Amino acid sequence: MTPHHYLQPRTNEHHQLISKPLTITYLANGILWLAIVFIVFHEPSLIIRLGTSYWHFQALNWFIPLLIGSYLLGHIYLKMMIQLRHVIQGRLFHEFSLVIFGGLMIYLVSLWAPDLLFSGQHNFHLFTAAWQHQSFWYLAIMSFGKLILLTICLNTGWIGGDIFPVLFASTAQGLAISNLIPGLDHLYVAVVVATGLSSAILEAPLLVGCLMGIMFAPVNLIAVVAVATIMLMEVRAVEKRHTTYIPTVFDQMEQQ
Repeated sequence: MTPHHYLQPRTNEHHQLISKPLTITYLANGILWLAIVFIVFHEPSLIIRLGTSYWHFQALNWFIPLLIGSYLLGHIYLKMMIQLRHVIQGRLFHEFSLVIFGGLMIYLVSLWAPDLLFSGQHNFHLFTAAWQHQSFWYLAIMSFGKLILLTICLNTGWIGGDIFPVLFASTAQGLAISNLIPGLDHLYVAVVVATGLSSAILEAPLLVGCLMGIMFAPVNLIAVVAVATIMLMEVRAVEKRHTTYIPTVFDQMEQQ
């Protein structure tokens, strides 16, 4: 009832750079203690493979069109998310009204589409069960709805990350597009599209490729994810050379 007491102050100051050895140390320490906690408390694995892919080498003919097409689609989605951010900021000026609006949207989603709540990482099992045979329109709408909810939450004072929600939405979109190409293995299409789409939205192909390869992609598609990641890193490098500064989705949601 008093959301203004819990908002973190916004700042445009740049965070102090941390050396690479220290960053690696922090990362290793985090992974170590995460593993210890999961082992001690018998938590389920964070790795959720989407299933078994039966793709064949003829599917490589679709690799470039799917990857580049999804990457371009991701840029369109990112621009729409930024535009929604501008609409929210242009209509709601008080912190209390922002928090109430965000809470109302979360409540409505909990009634109509509860699978879109939270980060999405724990809901990846839907792609191996209930959502595996859903229609194109259902999956596409749920994908877009997840991105809309993410944008609203990050701009109305509701704290959360953007990586797993984007990966979840991108994978749903990938499965939706796989319904349009019945001759191809649906997991092959889903993984390639999810990699391209989320790399564009998060503007971090290496991060996306690592997470997709380690946590979600079928084992026999890891090589495909690796090649897609390398190609998108090159594309991203070219983009950065022609742009002064392109922030991440989270920075864009927070930046004033």
